[in-house]
Amino acid sequence: MTEDRHVPAPAHRPDPSSAFLAAIADGDELAVENAARRHWFELIGECSAAASALRGMADAALARRPLLDMLAGLCGLETGDDPERGMRRIGRAVAAAQDEHTELTAIDRALILYAESARRQRLGSDAQAIRVAHAALEHAMVAAAWVQTLPLAALFTHIGVSLHYAGEVDLALEAFSAGQTAAPATPGPAGATELAGRAAAFAYEGDVPLATRYLEQARAMTDAVSPAGAVNQWVAASMIELEHFDSAGILARLDAIDMEVPFEHQIAVCTVAAMARMVQGDAAAGLASLEARIRSIELHTGRAVPPSSVATARSMLQLSLGNVRVASAIVESDFPPGPTREVARARIELMRGHPAAALRRLAELSTDRLPLRTAAEASALETATLLRRSRSSRADAAVDYLGALLARTGMRMPLAFLPRADFDRVVTALRAAGHDELFQSMHARSVLPDIASTTTLTARERTVLRALMDSGSATEIARELYVSPNTVKSQLRSIYRKLGAATRQEAIMLAVERQLLEPRAEGGPEDGSSR
Repeated sequence: MTEDRHVPAPAHRPDPSSAFLAAIADGDELAVENAARRHWFELIGECSAAASALRGMADAALARRPLLDMLAGLCGLETGDDPERGMRRIGRAVAAAQDEHTELTAIDRALILYAESARRQRLGSDAQAIRVAHAALEHAMVAAAWVQTLPLAALFTHIGVSLHYAGEVDLALEAFSAGQTAAPATPGPAGATELAGRAAAFAYEGDVPLATRYLEQARAMTDAVSPAGAVNQWVAASMIELEHFDSAGILARLDAIDMEVPFEHQIAVCTVAAMARMVQGDAAAGLASLEARIRSIELHTGRAVPPSSVATARSMLQLSLGNVRVASAIVESDFPPGPTREVARARIELMRGHPAAALRRLAELSTDRLPLRTAAEASALETATLLRRSRSSRADAAVDYLGALLARTGMRMPLAFLPRADFDRVVTALRAAGHDELFQSMHARSVLPDIASTTTLTARERTVLRALMDSGSATEIARELYVSPNTVKSQLRSIYRKLGAATRQEAIMLAVERQLLEPRAEGGPEDGSSR
C-alpha cells in the first residue's frame, strides 16, 4: 500500500442499468450476466428497474445462470413481486454457489453468497450470516487472483463492513486490505455511496490518508448518496476526526444521522459515538449511551445485537473507567479468536502492571501480515512494554518502527489506548527520535488510567488487606499479625488512601478488581516498580 494510490476523480456516472437493459432487449444472456456482474451493487440498489427487466427472461434461462437467478430473486422480494418465487430463485442460486461441482466463477459465488449473507443479516440470522460471509470472502480472494476488470473493491468493502458490524474484526480488516489492493482495478467512475463505503472501510482498516481522499471524492459526487452511504460518510469522517482527537464535531453531527438504515449501520453509529465521548473525556456517558442505544436498536428491530459487534467499544470504555476485570471478561467472552483479541489481552496485562505478560501475548500473534490498525496497536503496546525497562536497542527500534507506522497511516488512536504513564513515555521517546510531526495541530492524550501504578501496595499492606478479608476488626488483625492495633489502623488508613476507598467493603472490592492481592507475575520488587 502506497500513499499515491489512485482515487478516481469525480465524474458523472452513466446509468448502470443501460447496458443491462440493452442486453435483455437483445436476448443476449451472456451480455446480461456480464452487465449484472459489473454493476451488481447498483442494480441491487435499483431493484424496481432490475425486477421489471428480468420479468422478460424465462425462469429456465435464469436457472441456467445463478447470478441472474439471485438478482431476480432478491429484486422480486424487494418489490413484493411473488415472494414465493423470489425465495425459490434465491435458494436455487445459493445452492449452486455452495456446490463446488457447479460450473460457476469465483466472483459469481462471492457475489451470490455476499448477497445471501446480507439478506440473512437483515432477517436477524447473524450466526448464519457470518458463516456465509466467510465463504463469500474466500471466493472473493480467489477471484482477486484472476479478475482485473470487475468491481472487486466494492465487493470486498461490502463484505468487510458486514463482517465488521458483526464483530468479526480480524476478517473484516482482511477484507478491507484486499479491497485496497483491488481498488485501482475497479472499472469506471464510482458512485457516492460506493466511495463512502470505501472511505469507511479504509478508516476501519487504518489507512487515514486513503480514507480521507475517498471521503472527499464521495462528498464531491453529484449523484445522491443512499441512507447507508450517508452513515458510511459519517463513520469515515468521525473515525478520521478521532485520529486527530477531535470529538466535538462527531457528536454535533450525530443528530443529523438518519437511523432508518440497516441494523448493522445503526450499530456502527452508536459505537463510534460512544468512542467519541470517551475521547472527549466522558467514558461513563459513552458507556451509558452505548448500552441505551443497543437496547433501543433491539426493541426497534426485534433483533439481539451480537455481543461481538460491540465488544471492542465496550471493553475500551470499561478500561477507560478503570474496570479492568469487567473489560477482561468482555474480551474473553465476546471477542472472536484472532489477533484483535490477543492485542486486547496484551493491553489488559499492561493495565494490570504485567509488562512481561503483555509481551508474551504480543509474541503469540501470527507472523503473517497484520491489518494496519491491529499492527499499529500491537506496535504501540510493544513499545510501551519495552520502555518500562531500561532503554535498549530493541526499544529504540520499536520506537522508530512505531513512528514510521503512525506517520504512514495517519493513526494516533493506538497511542491513546495506552495507560497514561506509558503514553507519556512513548510520546517522549517518539519526539526524541525525531517524530514531532506526529503531534502537530492536535492535542493527543491517553484515554486509559494508570491502574497499576496508582494503586501499588507494599507487601505489608497486602498482608493486612488479606487479613481484612477474613476479619472484622483491627484488634483481630493485630493479634493475627503480632503487631499493635494502632499499627494496623495506620496501615489501613494508608491502604484506604491509596485505593480511594471509604469502607472495608469498598477497599476489598477495589483490591480484587485491580488484582492487588494476587502474586506478582513479573518477578519485580514488592513495590511494583520495574527493574
